Amino acid sequence: EVDFDKLASSMNRKTVDGAFKRTIDVPGSVVLVLTPEHSKFQHFLDRASHVLEQSAHLYDDKTKAFLYDSKNTPLVNPMYTYYGFDPKKDLLRNPFGVSADRMIFSCRALLLHPWYALRVQERFGINRSVPASARKYVLFLSRAKIRRPLLNETQLMTAIEQFLEARNQGEKLIKFSEIQARYRGLADLMHWINYNVIAMVGPHGGSFYNHRFAAQNTLLVEIMPKTRVFTGFFEEAYFLRQHYFMML
Repeated sequence: EVDFDKLASSMNRKTVDGAFKRTIDVPGSVVLVLTPEHSKFQHFLDRASHVLEQSAHLYDDKTKAFLYDSKNTPLVNPMYTYYGFDPKKDLLRNPFGVSADRMIFSCRALLLHPWYALRVQERFGINRSVPASARKYVLFLSRAKIRRPLLNETQLMTAIEQFLEARNQGEKLIKFSEIQARYRGLADLMHWINYNVIAMVGPHGGSFYNHRFAAQNTLLVEIMPKTRVFTGFFEEAYFLRQHYFMML
């Protein structure tokens, strides 16, 4: 039988005595970003951004963010700048404790809601109305050499190229890895996707979160493993007026 009061007391004592090497005093507000894996690109977009949007009206130029997760991946720090945070001085992390005049906690930030999807696009400067006829690239989201690769990826890409050639609309297939190598900065990457991508195709994976930077009427074709059906991209695509199809 577990004594939960005793267990909680023990955990709290260990945190206070052992986890915090020092406490940072903040003469202002601190927003708590406690969502799972928010240091990763995909989970900043589908979790942390919701927390930040929910309380953004309470921030000022002195507000800091306390992050529970580990070091951010390269594209995450620039995202914080769109919320007014300087990644070099405004992002606080474990193992430090924080003492602040005011703590901001978004206790009702929903996982899915159209307001979050549209607000993030607005904040990041995405032009939702770029005409489909002006966008000429099909972005292939390869998972070669990582988990869940397509066994017939080469044949699939060849078939897509043949289809685009038959359409005779000047459209081209390009791998996302080529765009990543070309555009290292977040702003340039978002701009290229926004103004050039008419469709995204590939197996289920975090790269599909780049559809958040695409205009409305973008086509998404996600190849889903039968063992794990995920509907998150369908739901977000619906909010953004994009056309989503799933293949099993």
